[in-house]
Amino acid sequence: MLTKFISIKNIGRFRNSAGSPNPQLFKHTFISGANGFGKSTLCAVLRSLHTGQPDQLIGRKSLGITEASKVELLFDTGVIRFDGGRWSEAKPSFSIFDGVFVAENVHAGEVVDVAQKRNLYRIIVGSAGVGLAERDSELAADSRARTNRDFCFNEELAASSRHGNVT
Repeated sequence: MLTKFISIKNIGRFRNSAGSPNPQLFKHTFISGANGFGKSTLCAVLRSLHTGQPDQLIGRKSLGITEASKVELLFDTGVIRFDGGRWSEAKPSFSIFDGVFVAENVHAGEVVDVAQKRNLYRIIVGSAGVGLAERDSELAADSRARTNRDFCFNEELAASSRHGNVT
């Protein structure tokens, strides 16, 4: 379990967080604050650790800084570090519920249409469910396009027939 952010350096707004108040974390920790104060950066740090992928942190390196980004997190099993290019180990045993989680796991559709109003805004949770819902949306769009194409063809055929152009 993550118990403390020891330090975050040169990532987003965190130039050197080691000197700031550093509270103990618990099994369920809720982080809140005003816009632009680092909540998304903290989630990016945790997501990067969770996946073991450094890209989210490399892309958030503080502007104008040449020093490497560094992170130290205290877990009940010891300290895990990010050295600017990689984590000392991945730690996939926790969850982050933020905007990225919602975008990846909740599908409510991109537009409000008649079917959604009938379903009172169906909501699908889980990456497999979201994938299926997106595929369903793609197939429905393809079906509408084919129906429209057939309708246009039938209209052209009817117009040609009225003018005696069909043999």
